[in-house]
Amino acid sequence: MDEHFPSRRLQILVVEDHADIRGVLDRYLNRMGHRVAVACDLQDARTNLEKCRWDVLICDRNLPDGHGWDLLREMAEAQAPVYAVAMSAAATKQDEADASAAGFAQHLRKPFDLRELDKVVREALLRHPEES
Repeated sequence: MDEHFPSRRLQILVVEDHADIRGVLDRYLNRMGHRVAVACDLQDARTNLEKCRWDVLICDRNLPDGHGWDLLREMAEAQAPVYAVAMSAAATKQDEADASAAGFAQHLRKPFDLRELDKVVREALLRHPEES
């Protein structure tokens, strides 16, 4: 499997209030062959929850209308489990512990290298290998 063009397309929801970061994630993940939806706040993300079954959630912690990590709990109630990746500028041990306690499998500290997204995709594919 070429890491930039995986054998399976993931449904990825990116929730990020900074337009530049959101755009880079959208373009990069789409170029990798995934189906990507982006949201700039919780309200926009909640609208996207109903559109499909998401494989991956990449979500910023601090959003204009609330705590982004609350979205993971809402997703758990609305659909099957999702591979969740937290994003934040903070990277203290407590932040990482909070993300883990909230159910996030990984924590990306902003700014991050795009190669870290390759790891996110590989881990998500391992979690959902048989689906198409």
